Amino acid sequence: RRIINVPISTAETNRNRWIATENYPLYRPAFASEIRIDSTDEKIINLIKEKGGIIKDDLTKNSIEDRHIEKLVSAYKILRLPIPDTEPVYVSADDWIPESIKTQDFSRQEARQELVMRFLRCHGPVTKYEIMEKYGFTDDFVSEALKTLHNEGNIARGEYMPTKSFPQWCYKSNLEEIHRLTLNRLRKEMEPATTEEYADFLIRCQHLHPQTKLSGIEGLREVIGQLQGQENFQAVLERDILPSRIKDYDTSMLDR
Repeated sequence: RRIINVPISTAETNRNRWIATENYPLYRPAFASEIRIDSTDEKIINLIKEKGGIIKDDLTKNSIEDRHIEKLVSAYKILRLPIPDTEPVYVSADDWIPESIKTQDFSRQEARQELVMRFLRCHGPVTKYEIMEKYGFTDDFVSEALKTLHNEGNIARGEYMPTKSFPQWCYKSNLEEIHRLTLNRLRKEMEPATTEEYADFLIRCQHLHPQTKLSGIEGLREVIGQLQGQENFQAVLERDILPSRIKDYDTSMLDR
């Protein structure tokens, strides 16, 4: 009883989604169609309750049309359940949803507002368009919901990601966690090097390491450029410093 398939029917979209069963009290008031239950609907519900669950083919065999099934599904009166290697099974929502969950009561406005809040809690910075895409809510509703949550101090408004449009919205606790993780990463990047790391850097930078030694006239010019301003005797320069940095160093190279 962990997941169910429910319709997401709004003015902007009409599709189905698998949700956790505990989210039923939010999705039902947020998306359920308001219908008038007639005798055919009662027959379908009673049949499903009697069977404890039934597949679509069995409903069809009882002269029940698809439109009646979809009508009750859209009203969240019956639910689709995932069954491996077969078609979904239809069950009565009243029988399937645990009492502890059914007792939760939300108005349509409250349910949709809570869905927006839950989306923000589970994400980093988002735009209103991502919420609209997720639930099919209208631009006006999402904008007003975000404004309300912002005024209540639950979410922050700003520009956090250059790849997304402005404004962006983020649950404050998530934003604080992002800041903490970012600072920790930056601190690690600025940690002082060890003595060994610094020595290795100097050796490579000065072309003393076998892997960074230079060669030829161009290499000699680069080494001399690095040594400008250093006061070294010419004998030391030609005997020790240049040969240690230039693979094919020869004193005649200085005259070229």
